Amino acid sequence: MPAAMAHNYIDVKPGSCPNSINLGQKGVLPIAILGGSEVDVMDIDPDTIMVGFNDTNGTGMMVYVPIVRYSYEDVAGPVVDPDDEYPCCGTPGPDGIMDLSIKVNVEDLVAAGLDVDDYPKLEVRYDKYDGTTIRSLWDCIRMIDNSDKGVGPDAALTQANKKIK
Repeated sequence: MPAAMAHNYIDVKPGSCPNSINLGQKGVLPIAILGGSEVDVMDIDPDTIMVGFNDTNGTGMMVYVPIVRYSYEDVAGPVVDPDDEYPCCGTPGPDGIMDLSIKVNVEDLVAAGLDVDDYPKLEVRYDKYDGTTIRSLWDCIRMIDNSDKGVGPDAALTQANKKIK
């Protein structure tokens, strides 16, 4: 596994770069915990997996939400860290090493306080079956808020304000 992997063993939206998240979308956000020489995904207790973000506009602390489902599949390769516009992109496609594919509900993240002004990274934490807690597995994200276009958490208020003006 490349040295760049030392800080990042997850890939938000495997195969996508940049990792854009529409905060007004319904449904789930896929995240892969990447298997490799440093991480054996079979050692992870899936019941303990949480996805978090730094709530810079609210508590100023990390906020975590539980995942909604998981599966074992080879979905992505190691994260590369070239000095380009999007430094947190995984190698697209399977690499022959088993990954743990998790899904988190976007609406749960937004309800917990995630917004476009927060620190643009998601973190995954979990316990291994041996009791060890693993934290700070992060990946960059680009948040999009389309609430002013009639979708998203504040769409009803936005549309009402447009009608009043």
